[in-house]
Amino acid sequence: MAHRPAYRLLAQLPALAALTAMTTLALPARAQPNFYANKQISVIISHAAGSPYDSFARLVIRYYGKHIPGNPTLVPQNMPGAVGMIALNTLYNRAPRDGTTIAQAGKSVVLEPLFGNELARFDPLKLNWIGSGQADVSLCFSRLDSPIKTIEDARRQQVLVGGTGPTGDSNFISHLVNQLLGTKLKPILGYPDTPNVALAMERGELDGGCGYTSTTLRAARPQWFDGKSINIFLQASLKRTTGFPDIPSLGELVTDKKDREALEVAISTDPLVRTFVAPPGVPAERVETLRSAFMATMKDADFIADATKAQFDITATSGAAVKALVEKLYASPQDAVQRIIEIRKIASNTSPGPTR
Repeated sequence: MAHRPAYRLLAQLPALAALTAMTTLALPARAQPNFYANKQISVIISHAAGSPYDSFARLVIRYYGKHIPGNPTLVPQNMPGAVGMIALNTLYNRAPRDGTTIAQAGKSVVLEPLFGNELARFDPLKLNWIGSGQADVSLCFSRLDSPIKTIEDARRQQVLVGGTGPTGDSNFISHLVNQLLGTKLKPILGYPDTPNVALAMERGELDGGCGYTSTTLRAARPQWFDGKSINIFLQASLKRTTGFPDIPSLGELVTDKKDREALEVAISTDPLVRTFVAPPGVPAERVETLRSAFMATMKDADFIADATKAQFDITATSGAAVKALVEKLYASPQDAVQRIIEIRKIASNTSPGPTR
């Protein structure tokens, strides 16, 4: 048998190495060395420990790792504040961009850069959206013994509704409803959380609430949804949802074209209530791994069973769909965006005080 000279083999080594590298790059992600094996993924939770956002994130964490190839350990870290901006600022500007740090975010924070909030130091169009575990709807409601039964009642007389602070969702939605429908909702701010708003209602300090998601309310007061405890008179959605088919939606009551455009900017993030996201710059195959594993988690029978016990209805949205929605919102008409900015300014000037 003829043998090639050694110098010829040595000369061919660089070409062989390049071919090997190209072949490795061409392999699908599942065939490449497992990046997440023996790794730890930090999960930044944008809300306080014990909140519904925190409870949902920790529930996902319990199951998510087993659906990620390599079964990494997921470690939660609460980073609440500024409606989620602290968490996303940290993710965007300080987190490693290798797929080992992700965050959980709420629906409101996605729009902060669009509305010119200088505290939002992140670009939602550059983030890698993993997926959302819940779509939800904000509700406006009153005590069962309150004279406020319909939206017309709320137009005729003042309605004391509880809220946390000037930048909270409940305060903004209350002012949005006032501006678009001519209601007389009066936010009373300073309550630390939803359970305290519920307690104030039960004591008769408040007539009701507005801008609280159904999931948050179910977590705080599951008995309220027995049909005998509160009166829900509006859902702040573009159309009626399957969970509340008999309750009028904000979208069906807003008929002016410009108002409708503004409304779509304000509340189209309902599918993004429990969203998970990675920073920019994460390799595409790792983003896809995180996305696929997330959707597999949302379909996990044990996860769904535990979510149901915790009063969480799973309505998952893929990372690609979240990305498309964010891109659509950031292409909104500028006058519609400006209208919402003006309503946000009105809301931010709300003063606390329990006077009628």
